[in-house]
Amino acid sequence: MSDSIVFPCPACGTKYSVGPHHAGKKTTCKKCGAPVTVPTPQVANPTIVGGTRTIRRADIEPGAGFDDSTASPPGPAAEVDMTGGASVLRKEETVIGAPPVIAQSAGTRAPTRQAAAAAPRAGASTRQAPGRPYPPQGGPKKKNNMPMIMGIVGGAVALILVVVLVVVMSQPGGGGTGGTGSGDTGGPSAGGSPGTGPASADEQLLAQMRTRYNSVQALNLTQIVAYYNEAKQRNTDTNFKTMQDSWATELSRRASGAKEDELADIALMLDNDKYPQSKSLLDEAWRALKNANKATRQVTEPLPSGGERRVLRPNAKFVDIVTRLGWQDYQYPQEMDEYVRYDVEGASEYSIFFNRDVEQVYRDVKLFPPDLVTNLNELHQVAKDSYDQLAQRNKDDGFAFQARAAWLRFKQAQNSSAKSDRKKGRRSFSPAAMERENEDFDDIWTYTYWRPFIVYVEKPIGSEALDTSFIDSLASKAALLKHLYDWFDEKLIREFNLQRVKPQHNAQLAEEEGWPIEVVVLKDSPTFEKYVLDYLEQPMPGARAFYAPLEERVMTWDDRNHSDPNAQWFNESVLIHETFHQLSDHYAANPMFASEDMQLRPRYANILVQEGLTDSVSGFTRQGEGKDSTYEFLQLNHLRLSDYKAIYERLGKKELFRIRDTLDCRHYGQCRAKAFERAQAEKMRVNPMWLDAVATGVFYAVACQISYFFHHYKGGTPYRKKWWDYVAADYKGEINVDSWSSNVGIDKFKEIFNIKNDADWDKLEKEFLDYTLALTPENVGKGGADFSDKDENVTPGMDRHDNRAPGLHGGNGPRAALPGRKLEKSRAR
Repeated sequence: MSDSIVFPCPACGTKYSVGPHHAGKKTTCKKCGAPVTVPTPQVANPTIVGGTRTIRRADIEPGAGFDDSTASPPGPAAEVDMTGGASVLRKEETVIGAPPVIAQSAGTRAPTRQAAAAAPRAGASTRQAPGRPYPPQGGPKKKNNMPMIMGIVGGAVALILVVVLVVVMSQPGGGGTGGTGSGDTGGPSAGGSPGTGPASADEQLLAQMRTRYNSVQALNLTQIVAYYNEAKQRNTDTNFKTMQDSWATELSRRASGAKEDELADIALMLDNDKYPQSKSLLDEAWRALKNANKATRQVTEPLPSGGERRVLRPNAKFVDIVTRLGWQDYQYPQEMDEYVRYDVEGASEYSIFFNRDVEQVYRDVKLFPPDLVTNLNELHQVAKDSYDQLAQRNKDDGFAFQARAAWLRFKQAQNSSAKSDRKKGRRSFSPAAMERENEDFDDIWTYTYWRPFIVYVEKPIGSEALDTSFIDSLASKAALLKHLYDWFDEKLIREFNLQRVKPQHNAQLAEEEGWPIEVVVLKDSPTFEKYVLDYLEQPMPGARAFYAPLEERVMTWDDRNHSDPNAQWFNESVLIHETFHQLSDHYAANPMFASEDMQLRPRYANILVQEGLTDSVSGFTRQGEGKDSTYEFLQLNHLRLSDYKAIYERLGKKELFRIRDTLDCRHYGQCRAKAFERAQAEKMRVNPMWLDAVATGVFYAVACQISYFFHHYKGGTPYRKKWWDYVAADYKGEINVDSWSSNVGIDKFKEIFNIKNDADWDKLEKEFLDYTLALTPENVGKGGADFSDKDENVTPGMDRHDNRAPGLHGGNGPRAALPGRKLEKSRAR
């Protein structure tokens, strides 16, 4: 039964089955018209099974994989039965061509074992092809010695023929290498040249390679790899070196359309062989592996507990490729967490770049392209330099880290809404709230600090950096507040053993970790006045600063016109006043955390302690300028002394408040009530509208001078210790004033100052009046309170002389009817 040849069209894949006598003939495809040559299968070991010729698919079509180290024809594949001329090939088994046939002769380099096994030899039609053995056909076969006998006989005959051939070739004209006789048959058709004898195996292989390369499109990738490897093994010959380069070029072209693993193998093989374009193939290969999710692989690892887990491990092939491309070991630096924590310059840029622009595959294999490593190192260096500077400042002052953390909390606490956050006690500092929506937060705000204060500073509009004058102004404030805290710490915290009481629930932690106390400096007076209106829901004309107990921060504004020393004195005095309130609120007993608390009970025993002590402390003297300034506190407050003397003269040299009266005032409304009570008792002729407007301002002046008197009278000998014992009792919470009418503060004062009767009050009052009237205020350039008749038209309750907001501590609260002296005497009875 004749054998049919089954083959596909090399262009469209249409399969044909023809008789063996058509082998080698040329025709055209009936479907696409492409030229087709009927192949002659070069089969090492065809097997006849009955009347059907069976050819191993490995003999006519290579497999999908290849091994660049062997340059072999394809390995074993499934057998294909090409019966009786029927088209039985599956679509995926299209025959493209035959693997290379490599001849060998004496004196030539032996081809690879696989290639030699694939080369057909005479008399070998029934031998098995190289690779995996065929499955046994039927039962076990008996041992046949006939092939061995035939081989021995054939070898003897071959040896005799070689001897005869040598003798013949040695005769003149016998066809030797030097002969030119007519008997030479070794022409080109035999693989040699005229007069040179038969072609060697390498020459035959070279001729075959050239022929195959001319129709390289008909070869598959594995065949090209096999030819490439054969040429590489012989590339000391320039002809084979040229063919190697040609096959490499074709491999490079084919690789782009190959599967990712084939592409990777080709890229690695060509790079090993120093192919010039191998780097571009390697670059293409790692991307292909990445896109196919083959940069890593899942493996199972045992756990110490006895179980196991699935983890990702880098693909060795991928690592090999990227290492050749110069990728470098890189891991996220752990110290960057600390840089990010303090948001130092460059830290956010690094984080954004690393998390957004760095592909996950780099982190998975912990290898990064060199240009990416360079960028990351540059960003890391910027952040490191910034952090090192911060760390050095912290080493110098012990407070830079705490200040930076507070600044970040302040920044993160702001939201972007413009209206919703403008409610009493919850005014934000976002760009929207500051009506600077077109600017970034960092373009609006900056900060400076001096232990234990942090100062958030609003920049002028359009100012990227603070100018020199403003920096000098901040330096001056730094020195002032530093000295004020040191004084407060020595005279009150340590002396009275005070503990921090704010913020609520975290006061102890705040003290241990050194949480800063906040001051906010707005850019100008209009901005400050608008903030006051938003926060207090009523204006505070002419105010310079105030302490907001609910927000626990001092609010003030930057006065750029500070070249006048007298104006600077006034500004600093107001800042001292409000900051002293802030320190007292953070360390004195009975703290208030909600506005409701302020309507129920006093924070202090009376306003004499709350405001009188504060105002007397804000009287100061300064030596030096800027950051080198030194301060002395609790000096004469020239503004308050001017106010006191002015009102004393205006009222016909009569006192609107006596020491006993100031102890009765526990909120600002009671100050006005006490002023009217005293005016009526002394038969003063005053306009009620005027008196209501100025009463609180006058109280400030009187209370300030009383505190100054207790501390300085006769060098402090008679009353200084008693006064500070009274202050200590109030700050430590020993005076429990639980209502607006409680007299425990008055009782404590009488106990400490040994007041027994009216005569004792009168003696104390006369000493105070004589001492105060003997003092001479200096002109500080701002003038004191204006108590002229024009104040008669001021709306009651809108006292423009009060540094603090009316109603903030009960100013709109109850006006208790306090007992006078006669009523107090009747109680005593």
